[in-house]
Amino acid sequence: MHLTIFRHGQAGPAARDSLRELTSTGRDEVSRGVLAMREYCRSADMDLPGLVLFSDWRRTTQTADIITEALSQPRQEPCSALVPGRGVDDVCAALDQLMEAGQEGHLLLVSHQPLVSMLVDYLLGDPGRVPPLSPGGLAMLELEAPGPGCATLTRYMLPPHYEAHL
Repeated sequence: MHLTIFRHGQAGPAARDSLRELTSTGRDEVSRGVLAMREYCRSADMDLPGLVLFSDWRRTTQTADIITEALSQPRQEPCSALVPGRGVDDVCAALDQLMEAGQEGHLLLVSHQPLVSMLVDYLLGDPGRVPPLSPGGLAMLELEAPGPGCATLTRYMLPPHYEAHL
């Protein structure tokens, strides 16, 4: 399974953390990031994501909406395992359920720090191999199973230029 882990774009302040909205910079970051990811998928003859799972907080919902629009409307669903306070084990349990249900192809997750970077480190089995995902950053993995060291990094891209890092 191809797995893309996407951190939401830059967000502004709000009375509650869950209500923070993307700034114009954040919207631009996400738009550039998803276009770079889409171009890489095409050049690598890789399917675009068919399912986008996201934390239901405002900024991640907005990020998922931008991604979904740019990718010609794949299915999108909120996922409680991706909200702040949840851990890598929660995300891996959700991935296990999806894989057992026959989910194949390309899956995209939208979440928050520190979870996104902890998940990348865990799946690669090599903490610190890649720097933490900045707002709007993404990591693309080839996932054998949702466990430690069960993934291979295929692309790592950060704003503002989204050049590929491996």
